[in-house]
Amino acid sequence: MGVAEEFGYAQHSGRFDRSAALLVSAAQEIIKIPLVAIISFTEIDRAIRNTALRKGLDARGWKLVHLEKFDELGIAYDPEVFDLVYKVEKKLIDIPGGPHQRGEMRALFVLLKYKDTGRTYIASVAHTPAHLSDPARRRAHEQGMRAWNRELRRLTMLWKPTGGRIVSMDLNMDAERKIVRVYLARMFPTLRLIVDADWENTHDKRTIDVILIGRRLNPLKWFRGDRLMVLGTKDSDHKTVIAQLRRKG
Repeated sequence: MGVAEEFGYAQHSGRFDRSAALLVSAAQEIIKIPLVAIISFTEIDRAIRNTALRKGLDARGWKLVHLEKFDELGIAYDPEVFDLVYKVEKKLIDIPGGPHQRGEMRALFVLLKYKDTGRTYIASVAHTPAHLSDPARRRAHEQGMRAWNRELRRLTMLWKPTGGRIVSMDLNMDAERKIVRVYLARMFPTLRLIVDADWENTHDKRTIDVILIGRRLNPLKWFRGDRLMVLGTKDSDHKTVIAQLRRKG
């Protein structure tokens, strides 16, 4: 029998104006969940929050990778399960809007090696444009998603992941709507959205925090018979989504 490659992957969107202590507390609670080995983060910007998160994860034996030029994004991993091989950050598009809105969309990519088998996984996270009642921002959303998928394809060809691929995001669209799921499938045609039979809102009345996976991975029914655990945290107006993944074959 070979080593089973099974691990939990969480997408956590903080809130930029909540305290660093609350962000650290939320992250430390997530890593207590059995088998969780990777957490992607959005809205962890500001140096005080980044620094506190890194130290808080270090204290629990975890490592944090985040954007150097645009520190809103991060990916944390358990070094007992994975080694970091490569990291890439990519500016995808400029976002039109006012002075108090994010002016660009970036993505963070890491290549992680599963230590027991040596197989490699690409994990990537981004925060898509919000305020989509503005047609220019809707166009930016689509342009950013297409640019993200192009970069994912480029890195897939370059890094040749042998385990699988995982993409997570604050989508700023309600994935419960079929038109949005069709849109996601068009933007990332080689990935699939992890869904449950029953939709649970992750922000207000919408399901906007999502995880997509490549064909080599399966989401397991692991939490009360569902594929996703959805948790509220004190550091955010979003809920965290967590999937238990197993490599096929």
